[in-house]
Amino acid sequence: MTPEQLREGLIQSLEGGGEGFTLQDLEERTRAGLARFWLGERGALVTYIVDNDEGRSIHVWLGCGDIKELVQMRIGIEAFARAHGCQWATINSRKGWSRVFANAGFEPDGEQLRKRL
Repeated sequence: MTPEQLREGLIQSLEGGGEGFTLQDLEERTRAGLARFWLGERGALVTYIVDNDEGRSIHVWLGCGDIKELVQMRIGIEAFARAHGCQWATINSRKGWSRVFANAGFEPDGEQLRKRL
């Protein structure tokens, strides 16, 4: 994935999320250590850790690129999450992601997917 493809993929993910976040927001959160990039050869994911009433979660905020590679990347992300005290993994969900990530143990939970780690 070229830097241009990464940039365009992340912009599309930000726009598709409907939350009003911009590439500048992503850059600021990354620089501040509030978001973490996971780069593959053909895709990328962006995560952050959330503490709430149900415990600690790693949340996959953004993703772009090859879906098969993104599913494989989850293995390392889940290991990182466990090492940082996360009990859950959640993903902002698009319909296509629900089918693919169901095989990895994620279940629908409102507008996101969720898995106990």
